[in-house]
Amino acid sequence: MTGIAAASFFSNACRFGGCGLHFPTLAELIEHIEDNHIGECPPGQGQGPRPGQGRL
Repeated sequence: MTGIAAASFFSNACRFGGCGLHFPTLAELIEHIEDNHIGECPPGQGQGPRPGQGRL
């Protein structure tokens, strides 16, 4: 995929939880996600073990 088709397929828009912000570069999008969304818990969920991780 090249040219316009690739440009329309790839978007530097944050889709995390409906955020919707757009960024000029992928690097800026990644930085935004790391700074603003990583570590967030969805509403109503605690900080328990991740699915599939049993307690010893």
